[in-house]
Amino acid sequence: MLENKVKRVTAFLSPIVIPILFIILWELFARKVGNNAILPQVTTVAKHFIDINANVIGIGTIPKNILYSLVRVFIGYLMAIIVGLPLGLLMGYSRRVKGALNLFISLFQPVPAIAWRPLVLGWFGVMSVATILDLDYGQTYAIMDNFKLSMIFLIFLSAFFPIWGNTMFGVSNVQEVLVESVLVLGASKKDIFFHVLLPGAGPNIMNGLKSGLTAAWSCLVAAEMLPGSMSGLGYMISHAYELARMDVIVAGIICIGVIGALFDTIYSHISSKYFSWQRLVRWYEMNNIVYKLNNIGKVYNENDKNELVVIKNLNLEIKENEFLCIVGPSGCGKSTLLRILSGLELPTEGEIYYRGKVLVKPTKDIGMVFQNYSLMPWLTVEENIALGLKFQNMSKEKQKETVDEHLEMIGLSKFRNSKPYELSGGMQQRVAIARSLANNPDVLLMDEPFGALDAYTRIQLQKELLRIWEKHKKTIVFITHSVDEAVYLADRIILMSKNKGAIEVDIHVDIPRIRDRANPRYAELNQQLLDALEELNKGEWT
Repeated sequence: MLENKVKRVTAFLSPIVIPILFIILWELFARKVGNNAILPQVTTVAKHFIDINANVIGIGTIPKNILYSLVRVFIGYLMAIIVGLPLGLLMGYSRRVKGALNLFISLFQPVPAIAWRPLVLGWFGVMSVATILDLDYGQTYAIMDNFKLSMIFLIFLSAFFPIWGNTMFGVSNVQEVLVESVLVLGASKKDIFFHVLLPGAGPNIMNGLKSGLTAAWSCLVAAEMLPGSMSGLGYMISHAYELARMDVIVAGIICIGVIGALFDTIYSHISSKYFSWQRLVRWYEMNNIVYKLNNIGKVYNENDKNELVVIKNLNLEIKENEFLCIVGPSGCGKSTLLRILSGLELPTEGEIYYRGKVLVKPTKDIGMVFQNYSLMPWLTVEENIALGLKFQNMSKEKQKETVDEHLEMIGLSKFRNSKPYELSGGMQQRVAIARSLANNPDVLLMDEPFGALDAYTRIQLQKELLRIWEKHKKTIVFITHSVDEAVYLADRIILMSKNKGAIEVDIHVDIPRIRDRANPRYAELNQQLLDALEELNKGEWT
């Protein structure tokens, strides 16, 4: 009882105490430095918010500059919604449209908005909304001339891709069984779209709108540094830098941060109010236990002088539809644990339960993808995928149907008659994944499947794996050495130590998909795991 009360008090006070401590430390350091051009005092910065009607460095009041920035952002953001939302809906709904446009649009997605600056300046110059409205003078012209087309276009680009990508992903990954359930009720395509696909994709769409607004707001400073800008928070910060007015810079940063946090709070409130069903569904799904490991131990060369203890007293639960990533230094027992989960090896101590029953041998319900692909070199791609189906004595017609489906899924239909050695590493890995999935396992175990691939192929296969996981809702246990890969893929990450396979860290990744690597929480989790790994590896290289 007392412990719960302490937790509640701590949770209440932390958001208040931490900012106060930060402000105190800031003031102390600023006084120690004694130079406002390096680190201004709190009181110096606070003056800009106390006297909000003051003309800041000759470019107007802070509220006026905030207003100009907000209007620019919302114009660009609104354009991104108008273009990105319908396009995402259409591409998510129609495979044909997605196939025609996806590659082309994806070519521009990695390009940062600021990289378009030379082209944008060449296209639009210093044209503004006033130019479009054919205004030459007057008060209306003076206001509308602040909204340069080049700035708005950069903001539009920043917001477009998160909105488009999340919308398309959300619509295309609505569970097929939900569509089928209304088809048998007599639903038309229009009914399916408005009553199943659109509500089902709602959480992803909301996440896209939230990420798009965050991206648009983050692009503000870069956009307002373009030629022709004479107002806005971004221009205020850049102009203050030229004048060595660090107090104004800090004030501008505070404004951007507070407004960005306000946007985030608004969207989070909307999501929790209207899309709480997703969290509840997720809770119910994750409440089903697939694996339960009780005091698992694994010893090689038992009862020998060279006895090697790999795992000792390991306890772990893995839940239904969970995407679990296992990270840890070399030799910590990751691969051994995966082989125990597959039934290929038995623990020397403890018990492992699979769906409530003791696991004593491999089963077709548990698929495994090995790091080295493990394709039969004498068989074609088609024959490799069909291998497990033959072992089940499936009819040739059903085999062909299943193989065709999975070849299309991995995009290798044209290579069905190729041998593994004729394919790239990424293509071979896709075949290995398809072979495992063709057996329709409940669980997919993956032992560093992308470790030997180049960075681009690795990223593409990560996206493909998430698409497959979202579609088929398998339980996936994924071993990787890459912290970034784990944070990008997983619902949950466990970090194993060399201390006889102990679980050092067990964290839930609370970042919505599609995950943006620029998300501060993404960087925070990366750093948390890297720090833990560094701590585990102390003394390894000394």
